[in-house]
Amino acid sequence: MASQVSDRELLCESCGYVLAGSASDGPCAECGVSVRQSLASCRDGATWQREKGVLGHVRGLIAAVLRPGYESRRLIIRDGAMPSRLVANIVIAAALLTGAFALAQPTTAGTFSRSGAELAGIFASFIALLMVMTWIETRGVRLFGRQRAWRITPAVAWSVCTQASFGWIVGAAVAMVVVPPLAPLLGVVQDLPGADVLVPGRGPRNALALLILLPVLGFELLVYVGIRRCRFANRP
Repeated sequence: MASQVSDRELLCESCGYVLAGSASDGPCAECGVSVRQSLASCRDGATWQREKGVLGHVRGLIAAVLRPGYESRRLIIRDGAMPSRLVANIVIAAALLTGAFALAQPTTAGTFSRSGAELAGIFASFIALLMVMTWIETRGVRLFGRQRAWRITPAVAWSVCTQASFGWIVGAAVAMVVVPPLAPLLGVVQDLPGADVLVPGRGPRNALALLILLPVLGFELLVYVGIRRCRFANRP
């Protein structure tokens, strides 16, 4: 079973067959796919791994969203919990969510109803929430992988979730555009995450529920695609 072999064992990335002893220019004995396609050298890095700086970050976001399968197939599997790119994406998404939250609140004379200190607290709450949800996701995909005999190591889980964290940004950006205009219809939330959402009968209709749901959908979609492409990924 692929889930029981070493994370350094060369596997066919198509079917999970152990390729030890196979010629690099030959086919996989199990599925017939070229062994060369499973070599770690074929994973030359997703766009966000190869390009640096702000422009590279933007290009990485666009590529991760528009061609997630292709980017996941190029993803280099690396060790390290909470990589810097993941943290940056979470901070950006939290800032967008905080902006959407502020815009969804009632205003007086064109000013936000929340003070700067309150918005800072909300911003910190969103950062913590997204970090915790990402950590939970890494545990979940590893369990999911074990149940299906996939080789989802901690390094694979964190690498995939780092790429999927671009989904946090896209979902938060959509929420910033969609939620404020809908807030009067959905019922404006007056407190931090978890308050009105738990009031019977108001959960799915609550603006904050929608504010959280959109980034979650973006993140989960990219995680699903990434895990499917990296379930037998070979690392450098």
